[in-house]
Amino acid sequence: MFGLTKDKDFSVIEYQGDNTVFIYKSPVVDFLTGSTLIVHESQEALFFMNGEALDLFGPGRHILTTQNLPLLARLFSKSTGGKEQFRSEIYFINKTEQMGILWGTDSQAEYMDPQYRFPIKLGARGEMSLTVSDPRKLIIKVVGTETELTNQQFTKKIRGLTMPYIKKELVTYISSHGLSVFDLDSQLVDIQEGMKALLDPIFENYGVELAQFALSAIMKPEDDPQYLKFRELHYRRVTEIEEERINAEKVRIRAQGAADKRRIEGYTYQDERGFDVAERLAGNEGGAGQLGSLGAGLGMMMGVAGPMGTAVGNAVSSTMSQQQPQSAAAPAQTEKKHFCMNCGAEITSNAKFCPECGNPVKAKEGVCPGCGKEVPEGAKFCPECGTKIE
Repeated sequence: MFGLTKDKDFSVIEYQGDNTVFIYKSPVVDFLTGSTLIVHESQEALFFMNGEALDLFGPGRHILTTQNLPLLARLFSKSTGGKEQFRSEIYFINKTEQMGILWGTDSQAEYMDPQYRFPIKLGARGEMSLTVSDPRKLIIKVVGTETELTNQQFTKKIRGLTMPYIKKELVTYISSHGLSVFDLDSQLVDIQEGMKALLDPIFENYGVELAQFALSAIMKPEDDPQYLKFRELHYRRVTEIEEERINAEKVRIRAQGAADKRRIEGYTYQDERGFDVAERLAGNEGGAGQLGSLGAGLGMMMGVAGPMGTAVGNAVSSTMSQQQPQSAAAPAQTEKKHFCMNCGAEITSNAKFCPECGNPVKAKEGVCPGCGKEVPEGAKFCPECGTKIE
């Protein structure tokens, strides 16, 4: 897997394995300056000495000199033959994106549902893709003294290191955004993007970039009676709200249709209401007593033009003509009565003699000739019946 060819002066250093190995440590540790380092595509080579990450090389063919090994050159040992010899560890790092890494919470995370205020436990699962962003951090914090790390071993290590953070950030995101457990399935895309933003710096701390992060599902406690009770309550509430929305939409559509009809036929809502008032009055039997309320509708009927105005006018005219004969005649004014001052018999207003006793009719001083009541001295009219006092 590792190629090292030598002549009497120089070496050729090269990794010859495949992409199933993620990190590979060279078994050769002694090198001479002037040797050739070959780094394949999607690889990087890191020189490591005394626990310190030093010079890093990308893809290509590199002649090792003190100029391109500035960090390592200060630690070179001098050979007596004039050649610079150094001892170093070389790690070859696979830079290809590690795709399709499955993840899942090893235990459920608990949070308080913000809408119904009850505690609930959740789990989650999904996939992610990783690439190496900082080989130095990766070697120090993840690989350590391992001589070889396969892709499978690498993903297992990363899952073990980051899974507690994934569970924590799941709860952090849904709690901070006030999401109810019954809204999570419709928010999976937003949740996974929010979680990725929270997890990026955590993965970066291990020298790894979280290239892709997908949240496939959130597991809920389907066997929890309390959860089932609140789920039924939530679905019933959602159904009622949807029914109200549909009914409101129907009313809006009907109102819009009526408005369009009035616009096409050339009248307004006020015109229509005025016509309704007149039509009700026209069809109301015994409506003479109802005409007093017509004033409330006349304001709406003012300004009605065209066919609608004609219809309103005809309805009002017909109503008044039909109801006018039914109106009761105004009562006649009651005639004042007069009485004889001698016998008290009732007499006509223009009688000169009493038909009962024959005495001449004349006003007795201080007494009203009309009603016989006493009147004040000097009064010209009776304060009781209004008869003129002569």
